[in-house]
Amino acid sequence: MAATIINGKTYIPLKFVATATGETVSWDSSSKTLTMSRSYAIGTANELTYWIHLDTGVVNKASAKNPGRKIGQLDLDLFILEKFDVIKLSEYSSYIYFYEVIGPSATVKNSGQVLIVNDKIVDYGKLQVLGFFPLTNIHQAEDNVLITDGKTAKFLNKQGELKFSYNLTEIMEKDEAYLIESHNNDFMILREYNSQHLIVYDFRTKKVIYVHEVIDLPVYEKEYLIQAGLDRANEMQSVHIITFDKVDNQGNLLFKYKSKKTDQMDTYQLAL
Repeated sequence: MAATIINGKTYIPLKFVATATGETVSWDSSSKTLTMSRSYAIGTANELTYWIHLDTGVVNKASAKNPGRKIGQLDLDLFILEKFDVIKLSEYSSYIYFYEVIGPSATVKNSGQVLIVNDKIVDYGKLQVLGFFPLTNIHQAEDNVLITDGKTAKFLNKQGELKFSYNLTEIMEKDEAYLIESHNNDFMILREYNSQHLIVYDFRTKKVIYVHEVIDLPVYEKEYLIQAGLDRANEMQSVHIITFDKVDNQGNLLFKYKSKKTDQMDTYQLAL
């Protein structure tokens, strides 16, 4: 059967689409429904569409002006991903980031980022961690995008040029996975995934600051954070972690923490 136009819409036979993409179509006579196997995750932005094959990592792109075609291949371990986010950085560059949760207890977190310039994959990163907490990496900072595997981090501009590069495990002197929650010319905010401790790295002094150790927390709150950080079962309550708020007018870093004892949200100040 050929494609058919009905009321201004073009309908294409499902079997034709499935064959073209290597999928299979099955018919359920009891429910009278057609289903097609799914091997792709898809993302769109501003008349751009990307799709990634979950098994092979092949990346395809289509736009309003051009049909779909392969633009590269990623070495990724994707399982149940259905959709991902796309940011159109310019007329010639795009940034993809994705996040999936798998496993019987939903404790395996997969994430990744891809920078595409002139229909070529310039760089990409992938991160897998085990735990109950979500991933909180930023994606853009100062017009640059983040590429990270949790151990290293790079910020690239929309032309694909490397602007900043960090070996996070060397900075921290610990082989852990780190998330980047803020970045500028003066400091970087990291979160140690396993402990959920929030960390400030001061670029001017090259000093690592564990926030819970230096802000004016009550002793019982500090002891709770220390003990919870040592628990590899990640039993810390997700609402009782320190979060970065903003920089105030005096240049001080402000942090929020919800007390485990009172359930009150308080603000704490740190001067660099």
